[in-house]
Amino acid sequence: VSGARDVRLDVWRGLCLVDVVLVHLAYNGLGFPGGLDDVIKHYTRFAAGGFVYLAGLTVAVVFGPAVARGGVERKRAYARLWRRAGLLLLVDVAAATALRLLDELRVFPMDADTPLHAALAEIFALQRPGVTGGIFLLYALLLAAMPLAFEIRRLAGNGALAALSV
Repeated sequence: VSGARDVRLDVWRGLCLVDVVLVHLAYNGLGFPGGLDDVIKHYTRFAAGGFVYLAGLTVAVVFGPAVARGGVERKRAYARLWRRAGLLLLVDVAAATALRLLDELRVFPMDADTPLHAALAEIFALQRPGVTGGIFLLYALLLAAMPLAFEIRRLAGNGALAALSV
């Protein structure tokens, strides 16, 4: 996959990151002055939806041309998407495992009631959200589903994909 980087995506991604920080600060009691706290909590919460939208847009921009060319290039693009989804899943499981192992060393563990072996079994079975609260798992699933979205779009058109998205 080749092409110049679209910095507009980086700008929007940066705005989403700023929004993530502001919303988390507001909801964790930073106490923004006056009505700013309410504005942040209720009217600037676009980060999650923005990230998902930008992720889909980025995948379309980066992988779309290879998918459109078809054949081996399409198969390679799909393999790269599945590999990236697998990597996100591995990072999520590894981070959750590391946090749970470190929790054993803490004076006040976050999860003192669950034995280590049970917690690790839940992490590896994807039954316990990790450090990211399940966001990486969601993104991995969405990324893994992108080849299906590309195929629906390719076979049935944009309208069918939009209707399924609704």
